[in-house]
Amino acid sequence: MLWSAKSLSKQLKEWTGQYGSIYRLFIGTTPMYVVSDVIKQFSSFRSPFGSRWRRQRHATNPTFSSAKLKLMSPLVSGRIEAMLNKISTMTTTQHKEINMYELYKRLTMDVICNRCVFGIDMDMQNDIHHPYLLKSAEVFKTDADHMLLMQFSNFIPSLARPLHDILFSTAEFRRRLIKATPVLSNFITELPRLWLINRVREVVNQRVKSSSNTKERVDDTADDHVAAKVLKFEELIPNIFLFMVAGDETTSTALSSRTFFSALDMRGPQVWSIIAHDFLAQDKSLSSPKGLNIIQPDVFSIHYDPDLWGSEDPNLFIPERHLVKSHAICINGIENVFN
Repeated sequence: MLWSAKSLSKQLKEWTGQYGSIYRLFIGTTPMYVVSDVIKQFSSFRSPFGSRWRRQRHATNPTFSSAKLKLMSPLVSGRIEAMLNKISTMTTTQHKEINMYELYKRLTMDVICNRCVFGIDMDMQNDIHHPYLLKSAEVFKTDADHMLLMQFSNFIPSLARPLHDILFSTAEFRRRLIKATPVLSNFITELPRLWLINRVREVVNQRVKSSSNTKERVDDTADDHVAAKVLKFEELIPNIFLFMVAGDETTSTALSSRTFFSALDMRGPQVWSIIAHDFLAQDKSLSSPKGLNIIQPDVFSIHYDPDLWGSEDPNLFIPERHLVKSHAICINGIENVFN
């Protein structure tokens, strides 16, 4: 039933209405809890990748410190100014509706790829057919749960790792084949996700070549104390890819949504001075049987829960609701990216 659903989020919300805030279902033969009762101790979930994920998060968090973000502010401001100039030109000469979502997509990819990740000017705001834009959009159009390999691995979890290795080994062979014979790129198509990962790999390799000691510094993790603070070299590429696609889609969606509601709100810009504060609610714990390795938040139920967002209709744009402190994880903008 879950694989045939057109929208996973809407289907989970419907089942939450029937079965409550916590219920269990099976993805193939793999048990999964669906949760819309927000909690605060994610580290309580036992997973073979839990400690590794926490180590990588600990290593990457300093990258997004206030000081580092301030250093990037001029770069971001410059790209925003370019977008505003583009909008001004469009409204002056064309006098037609503007798809802000598409403009924000190009803006976020411009900032992430051109300035903050790759450091290469790709002119994405003017080149609407830039391959990075197209491949990024295709990544989110592809539902991995509907892929045959994913469904097969869910039915037989022991085959998940071998199937994963086969998929990426095949992709690596195709990448090297195209690199050796470029003309084959006209006949061999890479999956969007793998295409982006391969482009990230190329950029990382270029950076390594430009600094001969980079790889040694990254791989010098023999000391456990050092290893806990840095990413291993093979972890750089998937993390860069993750930040790229997650930051692109979520930021552009949030900006376009806010722009839409702002345009419809007749009370003026003063409503945007509202600042939401987070707090941790009372701890609620739940034990799961050994072997249960999937926890799926029901995002729609959380985002439209009147107990979390106030008595007003959660479907209405009422920014004043954020004057009341909400749970720290009431907003799950990129939860599906990490699951």
